[in-house]
Amino acid sequence: MKIKKNLIIILTVVFSSFNCQQSKKDLILTYLDFENFCGSKSLNLLFFEIKNNTSDTLYLSRNNIALTVFKGSKQLKNNENKSIGQILCTEKYKNQSKLESENTNEKLTAILKHSFAKKLYSKNFKNIKSKISEDFIIQVIENATIVILPNKSINYSTIFNNEEIDNSCKVNAEYKNDSTFTFFHNGSGKSEKVIKVYN
Repeated sequence: MKIKKNLIIILTVVFSSFNCQQSKKDLILTYLDFENFCGSKSLNLLFFEIKNNTSDTLYLSRNNIALTVFKGSKQLKNNENKSIGQILCTEKYKNQSKLESENTNEKLTAILKHSFAKKLYSKNFKNIKSKISEDFIIQVIENATIVILPNKSINYSTIFNNEEIDNSCKVNAEYKNDSTFTFFHNGSGKSEKVIKVYN
């Protein structure tokens, strides 16, 4: 009887572990490559593929994608970009054909993104009187949102500010299921507040 009980416990632990591994495979972030951004010494564009292995549409936050970049045993820091103004240049995209195929879904994902942003706005600000316009907050949420259709993958790129990055670096990306989806600043100086938008 005791052996049977122990066997059931072992099987439960193994099954739980399997389920945990399966859930990690539902969303896969794969580093592809990098390129220097517009001739800058330190700004680099990192390219990833994000794959949705589920039968559901996923709504991810750009703020919850955590990057780690190692050069040998040293972890490189994503330095604050202190440049003033917008950098204008002719963009070059690696994996251009993949991006073009994604554009066919752009209208649909734009509609889904807007609908999702409106729902998050309603959930977070429905009963709060805010001096900030609804349109502004919805735009902030939309800008943070990545939509991936069921069983599809998308290209994702982000700026990494460090001149030490090169082809020898190991780059990893992980999605953190944080309850804070995005945030924005309200006010200025000492009265400035960070307003969080929860998922």
